[in-house]
Amino acid sequence: MKNPDKHKLESMHPGAPSPLQQVEAQIIEIILGMQKIRQPMTKPEVIKLMNDAIKGTPLQEEFAEYKKKRVHSTVDDDEVEVGNGWWSHFLARNKTLLASTKCERFAINRADWTRYETFEDMYNAIYAEMVDAGVAEKLERPIFTDRDGNEVPEDDPARHGLESEYRTTHPEYIFFADETGCNTSQKKDGNFGGRKFICKKGTKPQQQASTTDHPFTVLPFTSATGEAVCCVVIFQSNSDAVPLHWTSGIDHFVPVIAEAEDGTHEFEPNMGDGKRYPFGPTCQYNGIEIPCLTYCSPSGGITGEILVMILKKFDELKLVPRDNGVLPFLLIDGHGSRLDPSFLEYINGEGHKWKVCLGVPYGTSLWQVGDSEQQNGNYKMVLSEAKDKLLLKKSDLGLPRGIGPTDIIPLVTTAFVGGFTNTEGNRHAVSDRGWNPLNRRLLQHPSLRRAPARTENASSTSTTTTVPPSSTSAATVDINVNEGSVPVLLDRMLDRREKDDRHNAAVRKRRTFAGSISQRFKVTKRITAGALVANGVHALDNPEFLKAVSERNKEKKDKEERLVKKRSALKQRRIDDVKELRTKFGDERVHRFRDFNKDQCGKYLQYKKKGKEDGKMPDDLEERRARCCQWIDRPSPTPSFDEGDVGDTPDSEVDADIEVGDADEFDDAIDDDARELFGVKDDEGPSVEAL
Repeated sequence: MKNPDKHKLESMHPGAPSPLQQVEAQIIEIILGMQKIRQPMTKPEVIKLMNDAIKGTPLQEEFAEYKKKRVHSTVDDDEVEVGNGWWSHFLARNKTLLASTKCERFAINRADWTRYETFEDMYNAIYAEMVDAGVAEKLERPIFTDRDGNEVPEDDPARHGLESEYRTTHPEYIFFADETGCNTSQKKDGNFGGRKFICKKGTKPQQQASTTDHPFTVLPFTSATGEAVCCVVIFQSNSDAVPLHWTSGIDHFVPVIAEAEDGTHEFEPNMGDGKRYPFGPTCQYNGIEIPCLTYCSPSGGITGEILVMILKKFDELKLVPRDNGVLPFLLIDGHGSRLDPSFLEYINGEGHKWKVCLGVPYGTSLWQVGDSEQQNGNYKMVLSEAKDKLLLKKSDLGLPRGIGPTDIIPLVTTAFVGGFTNTEGNRHAVSDRGWNPLNRRLLQHPSLRRAPARTENASSTSTTTTVPPSSTSAATVDINVNEGSVPVLLDRMLDRREKDDRHNAAVRKRRTFAGSISQRFKVTKRITAGALVANGVHALDNPEFLKAVSERNKEKKDKEERLVKKRSALKQRRIDDVKELRTKFGDERVHRFRDFNKDQCGKYLQYKKKGKEDGKMPDDLEERRARCCQWIDRPSPTPSFDEGDVGDTPDSEVDADIEVGDADEFDDAIDDDARELFGVKDDEGPSVEAL
């Protein structure tokens, strides 16, 4: 029979309780504190923490005496330590508070953004934008609701999320979109659903996999009602249009209708769901049939132009009525395509306005509907299984076993139905993220850290400290904070708190900065989603944001024009220099540069230079003359300087190694402009600290 009291420090039979009971509560507080700052501790670290906490304190002597009486220990008092046995019992005694589990890697930038205050600001800003779009209303008083948006008392078991003063009025106008990167290759596919395979003992089963590499992106649109709205597929291609057989897809396992004796067949009778050419999943929304939309880009990813084409198609189909003053609302992440000038122009244009809002950068796994287990999780699992089945069927029929572009549409159709068309699951994903009902649900998520309140007495000169006890402890004692791991861990927690304070102060400073948002953007190096959200802007129709973008675009255009003029002037100068040399010395094919000095050779070499691959100009005069002879047959540059010249000759090459007279001043000016225009790589945005 099991003894229910064996893990208790206070046993039922006579005997003194372990003195470690007095310090375990403090150890738990440190463990949980380290978890909050995303530096979780391991078993060896906790054991070391306990030993360091009692080292050199009266508690260590008490523990030594306890061990001598209970287990007849012969260890010296100053060397007594806890070990694996203590750890096992410690974890069992505190199983309601602690658990040993695997750790999730958490990106540093994501850690900077996934804060309680940041998500609280996001909800406040986006809910207000929903009201402005006419898809929500602000109530006279805050209410609690259930998952379906019905008002309930605070103590009702059906209550879902937090109290809110906002309520959706047109959820059918609210849309979510989140692209998912995919590939026909199976090299990076995981083992979905925890499947296990039977094999010979001592061996590892191997499964055939396609390695043909065809990246593509799936962009599903979902409504706040939970309905699937549209499936968008973006292929990787440098063509202007998607090939027809990619758009249609080919299902090799569906027999052809009306096949002729020569093996040919008509295309039209074989088009549609369940036929040879399926053309992707079709959605029904608001009584409108929305086909699968296909586009292509060089990377296989989303672009601003593609986003414009998608919304144009929705407007052509009259996805939602436009005659009631309500704007369609789209919530998306901060990918660079969202700030594309063509996209901003379309969503803010008269007659086809969209209210588009961006969520918190780097926190998309929490707030994006498309990242939910109900959607993205199921989609990837079904897609992986569909690829396995496709490869097996091709092998059985003797077809080429790779997965190509024509297989993408049939695969996506299967996975889209399995991942994005479950209306009830989608509704749960929407409500769990606080988008319908507007319940700020994510503020209850355990991964969002709320900055703890600071106390007035924040420092002490004592060499010991008392950590606030947990609710399960009855007393606390002083622990050693003078050496070992305890002071190190406490310093880390204090450092994290100071960083939180600096972050909150920076946010307050930005929000109270004397001046408009457009003035703040003037001192921002680049306008990114991170810069927008850090300044409290989530909507892409914010007038001050649009003003700042317009000013930046004008500045960029002016610099580009100035750069073209400078480079054109430099090119013309080199042409004029060589004309002058030819007037003085005659045709270079006759004189072969015999009378050229070092500077004159330099002018001719700059005139004939192709780019950076030509290397540095020789310093020796004879070497320069020899190179001039080598380059005589090179094509001479034309006097005209158009956009094609800019693309064919990068500024880094045009400006390289100019060592002749006054050309240096041109180089410096060109190089400064070129660095400012082209020298910064694009990304989603800086961390909060950087802003």
